[in-house]
Amino acid sequence: MRPLLRRGVTFTVYAESAGTERIFPFDPIPRIFSHQEWRRIADGVEQRVRALNAFLRDVYTTGGSCGTDASRASWFTRPTCSCGR
Repeated sequence: MRPLLRRGVTFTVYAESAGTERIFPFDPIPRIFSHQEWRRIADGVEQRVRALNAFLRDVYTTGGSCGTDASRASWFTRPTCSCGR
């Protein structure tokens, strides 16, 4: 578990005062899901991917909320986020 902490595979719990840096839960034994459970998880992941893609398309394309000038002005903008430009 220490290598995960050293590599920064962590999250922060702001509600706690001590030891806020935690390692992401890791289980070496695979979890087994029923078909119904997996379908619900897959549907949720698909919904979130569509929402994220819509957000990125809105930010990085002409006519989006921020417009292309704002997104191109940031040095954080990466060519891989071009969303079809």
